[in-house]
Amino acid sequence: MTTLDPDLLLPGSYLDLWRPDEESKRAGALLQAFGQFSRLPRLLRPQVLYDSLRRGVDEGAIVLRLVRGDGSVRTFWRVPPDEETLRRPDIEVQPAQKALLHTLDADLLKPVAYDALWPTPQGPVPLERWRAIFDGEQAPRLATPEVLDEAVRVAVRRGLLMARAGEAAYFREPLPAGPLPDALELLPPPEPLRGADLIPQALPEAWEEGQATLQALVSALSIRRGYKLPWTLIQEAVEEALRLRLFERTATSGPWPCSPAAASDVVFQMAEKVRLTPDAVAIGLSYTAGPVPTLREIKEAVETRILGRRVPDAEFLIAAEKAVSRGVVQAEGAGPLSLVTRVRRPSQVLVAETTLGPAELLALAEAAGELLSIAPGMDFTFRIVLSAEGELPDEETLNMLNNVLREVKAGWGFRDS
Repeated sequence: MTTLDPDLLLPGSYLDLWRPDEESKRAGALLQAFGQFSRLPRLLRPQVLYDSLRRGVDEGAIVLRLVRGDGSVRTFWRVPPDEETLRRPDIEVQPAQKALLHTLDADLLKPVAYDALWPTPQGPVPLERWRAIFDGEQAPRLATPEVLDEAVRVAVRRGLLMARAGEAAYFREPLPAGPLPDALELLPPPEPLRGADLIPQALPEAWEEGQATLQALVSALSIRRGYKLPWTLIQEAVEEALRLRLFERTATSGPWPCSPAAASDVVFQMAEKVRLTPDAVAIGLSYTAGPVPTLREIKEAVETRILGRRVPDAEFLIAAEKAVSRGVVQAEGAGPLSLVTRVRRPSQVLVAETTLGPAELLALAEAAGELLSIAPGMDFTFRIVLSAEGELPDEETLNMLNNVLREVKAGWGFRDS
């Protein structure tokens, strides 16, 4: 057998893999059954079973459950686990109708990821409607209401969703502590907001005699968008505009950064002349369509969206050279820059260091798939320094320890000091 329908792995199929009293079954036991009982078809390879489980999770018919060493439970439904987790011998299979979800992947909540959650793709959808879907028929039941709450919190913090509660909007930031209200509205991520979206040419209704309060900018944007914008978007756009000197604070302005309550005290004025800087070249990347645009495309974006004036080619290329030498953009290929040179954002290295115990190391292995899904364009490398403190083991024990480590990676092992 080269393929296996996921429904055949569940109770009630003609394969009869489950006892009447079983509510879950280890994937390893299912695999063993196909090799043990002559009444069952032979699988060409174990991958046939794992592919079927992955498809069953993706289609919503199967829930996979993993009980961690500390007793906590992680469940997978409609978002399959990574291959390593899928092949763990202790992972359990459950029919979706009988399962309880202890965890819910935030990626499931994205628009178009699961149509039942988004009757109208643009929302808003009240959280109460989402709660009603997890009724054991449309979707598995939740172990506790906090399971959905936590998934929503992660989705909003990661920028997969925007949430609204009354006049407050949340995006890429924590939601308030405590149980989430049923009236909380969920929406797709808002359109990006850039510094150039705040200048008089783009938002003339907010400016008067070359000045605008932050509150006027916020109000004009809210009217245009039809909703109150999350403060995180406002902050990022203002920071970009100030960095590019698209405008500046007046001498009598209140301080920046500020809270939304102080937006009326912050007053901006137009700069006498917006200068072409290496930062302007780097930010111009964001205003182009592709990930690796030509310098000509960036020049046009900088002229129309940032400077509001034409720039001589030679002047622009000097700024581009400085941007490359400072490392804020990276040129494709060697040789002198020209307007047909393609550039990209430079690679950055992020480092996170900590000390992990065995249970936390297992949790990291489970989290690796989520890290990749959040930033698929980044290469994650784990540099492990394993220490074992105590009385020095005898040679036989040390060899046994090193044999375990060599199964993980050839050549890895403790040095005998």
